[in-house]
Amino acid sequence: MNITITYYTNKNSGDFESLWVSWLTQSMGLQPQPEDLAEVQNPVENYIRNGGMVFYANNETNCVGVVAVKKLIEEDYEFCKLVVDEAAR
Repeated sequence: MNITITYYTNKNSGDFESLWVSWLTQSMGLQPQPEDLAEVQNPVENYIRNGGMVFYANNETNCVGVVAVKKLIEEDYEFCKLVVDEAAR
């Protein structure tokens, strides 16, 4: 499987929410909390604007993974909401 890594764009913005909610409900048996939904629905406001980024792992046809990188302070970052589609694991 050939995987490429891309940054957040308006074109792939819905992939973050789709993959994360699917993972949470199917793998963990949980429903997303409103604050978590707000984060994945608006990654620009919650990660990128503050110096972080959202990265997407894509195969030939679609997004199979996503991770948000949140800037904490200075040079400190945290990986958030790392998700890989079940079929790509």
